[in-house]
Amino acid sequence: MTISFTETVKDPPYMIDVFEDFLYVTFYKSHNVSMIHKFSNSNVKDRIMFKNLKYIGDIVVLHPSKQKIISE
Repeated sequence: MTISFTETVKDPPYMIDVFEDFLYVTFYKSHNVSMIHKFSNSNVKDRIMFKNLKYIGDIVVLHPSKQKIISE
C-alpha cells in the first residue's frame, strides 16, 4: 500500500512514528492524531485517536522494545 501526499491534500501529515504494524500520524491542519495499519487499506478517519488538539507537534511512541539496551 502506498499513501502519497501531494499539494492537493487538504490535511497533510505533520509527523509520523512507526511501532509494530501501525503508523502514528499527526495532522497539521486538523490537529488530529491517527493510527494507520501499515498493511491494510483502512480509512484514516476511522482510526482517529485524538481530535482537535489545541497544539500539534512531534509524535513519539515510547515502548521498551523501541529503546536501546545499555550494558554496564
